[in-house]
Amino acid sequence: MSTEIIHNYDPHIFSIKVKRKKQRISRNQILKAIGCKHLSLDKIYTRGGNYFLFIYDTHPHLHGEDRPDFAEWADHPVLVQSLNHLTLNKWIQEGTKLVEEMEMNP
Repeated sequence: MSTEIIHNYDPHIFSIKVKRKKQRISRNQILKAIGCKHLSLDKIYTRGGNYFLFIYDTHPHLHGEDRPDFAEWADHPVLVQSLNHLTLNKWIQEGTKLVEEMEMNP
């Protein structure tokens, strides 16, 4: 079996369409792209449907009396069932919005 290389071809005649598998988006990709150490992204399961929740927390491992008064916390829901229902850029916008709100308020 021999392989033939075609030079100087017309791309309109010899075009090949390849279906690319849609790249799956992960929580790690989203959080890494945003780059905030205080941000997490959790999936919330409810009877009415699932959604995602960005959580900004400066002291996520301290609870109750151990939590300092100056600790900051906020959340931002994103009402989609799956990570792939939004583009990576849209996820970054949603998470960055919460980070900017929290870091601008003293």
